[in-house]
Amino acid sequence: MIPVINTSACIGCGRCEELCSHAFRVENGKSRLISYDACEICDCSKIVESCPVKAISLLD
Repeated sequence: MIPVINTSACIGCGRCEELCSHAFRVENGKSRLISYDACEICDCSKIVESCPVKAISLLD
């Protein structure tokens, strides 16, 4: 599963980057996915749950 970020909803809190800095990076106040390969080693469901504004979802 691959995480998808709704940048319109993202508030740039950085929780996703704290949980998986291999895949996420906050730049210019918005989270972005920097590596799909890292999604094979992280538990992205925890990252989705941690987002306070539900800006991250998982795509099959």
